[in-house]
Amino acid sequence: MNGALARNRPGPAAGAFPALCFVVDTDFGYLQGFSRTLRGLGVNTVEFVNSARLGESVENHNPALVCINVSATDPYDCMRALFSLKECKFAGRVQLFGRCEPLFLEGVRKVGSDASLVMLPVLQKPIDFSAVRRIVAEQKLNTEPASPPDLSLKKALANNWIGFAY
Repeated sequence: MNGALARNRPGPAAGAFPALCFVVDTDFGYLQGFSRTLRGLGVNTVEFVNSARLGESVENHNPALVCINVSATDPYDCMRALFSLKECKFAGRVQLFGRCEPLFLEGVRKVGSDASLVMLPVLQKPIDFSAVRRIVAEQKLNTEPASPPDLSLKKALANNWIGFAY
């Protein structure tokens, strides 16, 4: 499987527009569970089983947060993800998580920091999902105000933005 799997969009709460989060993890079950937790907290998610198309997707959708799994046995995909984010000048935050030694996770986090990415503190797998709730709250990911629509049928007709044909 390659690239993005699916975009999961919960209904936005009244007066709020949920942030978008990308989650990259080769473990499909964990990927779905992590995304489900974020959606339950009011954050939209896009799931990736690898980082092959991450940079392109970031440029097209501008997520607020990118969560990336770090594998000690195969760190290549995580490194590719970090360098893709650097290349597209990603201005959001990056959350690393993994089932590896804390020192290894911190080393990968430093690579991201050295690449001028905004790196959040690393999370150890299995993740205590209260930590995910704390991240969502601290980063204000589920409280971005919605822009009020400045469009009405009357305004669209007056500006010739739409027309009717018979």
